[in-house]
Amino acid sequence: METTYFIEDMGGFFAIIMSLSIPILIIIGIWKVKMYRAKFDLELRKSLIENHVDAETSKIIIEKSQTQKSTNIFNTLRIALTLIFMGLTTFLYMQVADPHADGAKESVFLMLVLGAGLGLFLAILIQRSIEKKQNNAVLKDEPADDK
Repeated sequence: METTYFIEDMGGFFAIIMSLSIPILIIIGIWKVKMYRAKFDLELRKSLIENHVDAETSKIIIEKSQTQKSTNIFNTLRIALTLIFMGLTTFLYMQVADPHADGAKESVFLMLVLGAGLGLFLAILIQRSIEKKQNNAVLKDEPADDK
């Protein structure tokens, strides 16, 4: 029985440690990705200069690498909306339902899955809307709104 008391007493401590470590790991990950991108851009430009690539070809190559980066925005949008909706659905379920009822753990898991599905669905709708606006702007030869 002492083990149960230890787990109950230390649960708050572990929650605090996990709550603080997740943002730190995210910041480190973002920093590493930015450093990788900067290194990639530098190596790309160096190789274009060293290989004496003409201006038009290098412009096309650099534009392609820039558009490749813009697709990562949608990946970030998917992850963010998935996590937000997972948290919202689980929070709302915990506020409404009895956590000590039979099958409560399975229901929380189902709420996480439902939230993930809603977040992904909304992210895909937003992505399609943005891509449609960008494609229409390209067809009309107007700059796309980044709002």
